Amino acid sequence: MLRTSLRSLLAISFHRSDNLTRALEEADEAFKILKEDDSNFQLWIWPVYTTLVEVYLDAWEIALQKQNSRSKPKASPQSSQLSSQQIDTSIIEAVEDQEDKENRQLIQHLAHQVDQCIMLCEERTGYWNSMHSSVLRIKANYYFNMGEREKAFKLWKQGLDMSRSMNMTYEEAKVLFESGKHKLQCEKCICESKRRHQKECPVSSLEAAHLKFIQCGAVYDSRRAIEAIQFFTAEACTSV
Repeated sequence: MLRTSLRSLLAISFHRSDNLTRALEEADEAFKILKEDDSNFQLWIWPVYTTLVEVYLDAWEIALQKQNSRSKPKASPQSSQLSSQQIDTSIIEAVEDQEDKENRQLIQHLAHQVDQCIMLCEERTGYWNSMHSSVLRIKANYYFNMGEREKAFKLWKQGLDMSRSMNMTYEEAKVLFESGKHKLQCEKCICESKRRHQKECPVSSLEAAHLKFIQCGAVYDSRRAIEAIQFFTAEACTSV
């Protein structure tokens, strides 16, 4: 199990260094070892499962965002005689088509890996159906990626209530960050949240998450919260 733990640590390290390719390579290798090891579950292995699922979920989310940003219809050439500029455009579009195909394959792979990892964890631990805040948070991210946003926000709310009732400051900050960040991805929510005093404004959740991350000494997480706030500010300005 030591090899699995080391691989999962490498996966999260590469992920936090923005080296997603290496992060997924390490995550896939760690998960392969997990599947091949049919030994009894030990409590200290639980973080390995959550680490792998979180790496896969983040990569899945990035791939979905990339797909959505390139889903606009492409204009076709107006003339049967292609100019040199149109030929260049055709080459670019061919490359983009190939990239889109690879991205769709990546999305399918990541969705499959998340499903398999959750299934394996539940078979060996029974923990995945618990009401622990981290489980609720990860499930919410999963359902958001699956397009079930209402269910996702309900789970984030449950996770937030649970973390607060158990005085889990870092986990509370994680839930606030995830729910706030994903609200930013809902176009309707961005339009409705231009006024900063609104109770459900995503920035309120992100600012609260940032302060709690600072309180916990979680530098990486606090930086991500600041980046999300800056993203919101930019979106709000362009939406006016």
